[in-house]
Amino acid sequence: MLTMAVTVTHHNDIGQRYMNMCDTFDRLRPTYLRTVPTNQPTANYPPPVTNEDYLVTHLRQWVQGYRYGIMPTRSGTGHHVCTRAGSDNRKTIPSTIRTAITALNNPSWAAEKAELKWVVCYLNNIRPDTTQQGWQQFECSHKCIEHGLGQAYCCIDARCLCWESKSVNQSRGNKFCMRNCGHNNCNLFVCHCQGFHNPPCI
Repeated sequence: MLTMAVTVTHHNDIGQRYMNMCDTFDRLRPTYLRTVPTNQPTANYPPPVTNEDYLVTHLRQWVQGYRYGIMPTRSGTGHHVCTRAGSDNRKTIPSTIRTAITALNNPSWAAEKAELKWVVCYLNNIRPDTTQQGWQQFECSHKCIEHGLGQAYCCIDARCLCWESKSVNQSRGNKFCMRNCGHNNCNLFVCHCQGFHNPPCI
């Protein structure tokens, strides 16, 4: 029986915990195959896709199963959303994936649940810039800040997600960024024209 030695991180090391998840999934990809547990619906385990690791296929369907639809954010852009679950919107990872993780030698991540937006980031190779100081504390930020979605929905649109410091993340929560630019013949929002945030708010 293998002994798991999950990497210990501090509560604020959100970026590091996410990268631990990515590392664990990357290690699992070459060996994870489709298996349908007894008494579970076959539909929960999609057929393999040619030239695609089955872990990616399975995680993609898992995310899609929580999609509510497309809703407009503060800029009027339609984003894929899910219904919110608790303060961090974590969902239970499929049991076959969790079982496969426990079989790895010393996985750096072995949580029962994961935030949907983290898995969306993983599937779209959206990761913190590890060359920046303090990347270990970076947060997964929404460029849309989810304005207009209310408390019931959460954006899980890959176009909107990025990793940045807590202070930059919080600074996006203002109305000014989405004002129309006052320059002549400029049809951009102020954040796009003036470069208040990089990447700009949407």
